[in-house]
Amino acid sequence: MVVGVGHLRKVYRSTLPESVRRKIRAVYHRTLSKKVKAKVQHALRPEQRLAVEAKELLSKWDLEAALAKADEALTLKPNLQKALQLRVTILSNLGRLEDARRAVRILGGLYPLDPSARRQMRALELDAPPVSRSIAMHVVEQSGWRASTISQAAQYLYDGEKFEDALDFCVYGMATVSRITDRKRRTTVRNNLIHCRALSLESLHRYEEAIATYEQLFPSGKDNLRATMGVARCSLELNRAEHAETMLRAGYAEQKDPWPFSPLNLDALQAQRKIKESYELYRKKPISAAISKYFNVHVKPSEINIVSGYYRDKSALLLSEGGPGDEFRLCTTYSDLSRLFGRLTITCDPRLTTIMRRTFPDIEFLPTARHRRELVRDMPDRKTLTDATLFQCVSDQAIVVGKDCDLVCSVLDCLADIRPNPETFEGKGGVLKPLPHLADDWRRNIGNNCRPQVGIAWRSLLQTVARNRHYLTVDDLRGLSALKNVDFWLLQPGATEEEISQLSSFVSLKIPEGLDLLDDFEGQLAMTSTLDAVLSPFTTSGELAGAAGVPTILLSTTSNTMWRRNKDGTDIWRPNVTIASGVPIHDRVLAMQQAIETIDALPRTMQVQSA
Repeated sequence: MVVGVGHLRKVYRSTLPESVRRKIRAVYHRTLSKKVKAKVQHALRPEQRLAVEAKELLSKWDLEAALAKADEALTLKPNLQKALQLRVTILSNLGRLEDARRAVRILGGLYPLDPSARRQMRALELDAPPVSRSIAMHVVEQSGWRASTISQAAQYLYDGEKFEDALDFCVYGMATVSRITDRKRRTTVRNNLIHCRALSLESLHRYEEAIATYEQLFPSGKDNLRATMGVARCSLELNRAEHAETMLRAGYAEQKDPWPFSPLNLDALQAQRKIKESYELYRKKPISAAISKYFNVHVKPSEINIVSGYYRDKSALLLSEGGPGDEFRLCTTYSDLSRLFGRLTITCDPRLTTIMRRTFPDIEFLPTARHRRELVRDMPDRKTLTDATLFQCVSDQAIVVGKDCDLVCSVLDCLADIRPNPETFEGKGGVLKPLPHLADDWRRNIGNNCRPQVGIAWRSLLQTVARNRHYLTVDDLRGLSALKNVDFWLLQPGATEEEISQLSSFVSLKIPEGLDLLDDFEGQLAMTSTLDAVLSPFTTSGELAGAAGVPTILLSTTSNTMWRRNKDGTDIWRPNVTIASGVPIHDRVLAMQQAIETIDALPRTMQVQSA
């Protein structure tokens, strides 16, 4: 009798519990990946194999050895793009910043369309050449109108926010892709062009067209998931969160983890206010698993339960992720967290240490610089790491402290337990305490002015095509000219002279002389606490204003922040924060009108006069 595969699968599933089947799958995938990896390595040229080895050493934070491998690869082939990219990254991580700058200039000179070269230039505080259609066209013409080069040019223009130009190059590429004789390579280039076209349409808010374009990638094997994610992103912007979740779950169904952490999965759940379920995803982040393994934590991240009472007499080290803005928001949980442990230590940005210690005296704060790939800094406190996954938030001192704690995990891993639903956010918006003498100095500096004093910021210090969709330009602020007799105070770190000049042309702009808007958070907290209101997108400046207890208007231009908005328009994290947005959500003019109306309605003794 012949037994069908389907019957055998049914017996297998009914006989073995899911936990056992999951372990078998894990062993299978590990074994298969080793075989595939060995096969691929054998097929590589010597310089390519050395670049792969350099990348593996980098992942183990063995930086000197990684650099030696990358240099060896470049000896064999001086223009090997992958090795040049790795060399910039490794030199940056070693703190050899001038060497890294020289290396990235070489990379950018050889490969002007390389997106990583432009990112690394910005991270190393170099001025990258302006993205232009003419540069893209020049490189394409030099290649003889090769379809793969046109695809790279389209992506280069997209990354530079030249979305209409990117669409044109996608058309050029699709017209030439048939020249590629290798079927597999032809499919890859074609799909990359379709994906870039869909991304550009999405960025132009042409969501229905973008969805139709993403759907052209179905079914295409490895491109199914990125197409699914594109459709889900557009669905979220069209207020179809349930459909987005359904699409994502279907897209991940055949993956090793059928519902892993991803920012998009998080957004889809939060948009439906499935808060506990969304926060449980944080425990699936690679960094959470790496922390658990590195510190030999007795429970897996998925099994953490800090409200069980088990840790009431235990010690814990909670690692902060993200930037200062995230700490300003998440510190609303700190008082609750302190009651759950016998001794609690939380890492914090060194610039916030005195603020946090003053506001939360029952918690020990460990100053720990956090490093981001988007902004390279020397890392003298990352000498003992052996896992590159942890470099952003784990310092040598954190390792020492963590080894003596009963629990080490990310602050984000705790949220599912202490903020599982909207009700648990209520009444938790504690205010950070400024230094009284600094606040008094700023009150005298600003003066007893009958004109309302409003702080203003409009973008992140870190700018990329993905981040900029959440922020504003100075031109988007022109509606503020309708507010008469208002003084606006500059809170934007890194504001350019051009931006300041442009903004000053239509509002009364005040510069907080002597205040470092990048690093002096004590001064910023004191100054901000004396203002009547602050207007900002979801930036560090905006989150700081909320934490200072000041009436704050946060402008939302994308769907993924709207879950924070309560029915009365206030922020779920802090009642003194109002979230303003337009309809549709990306309409910044309408968002600004709502912000102006909100400023008008703020309770205070002075009245803002609108035109």
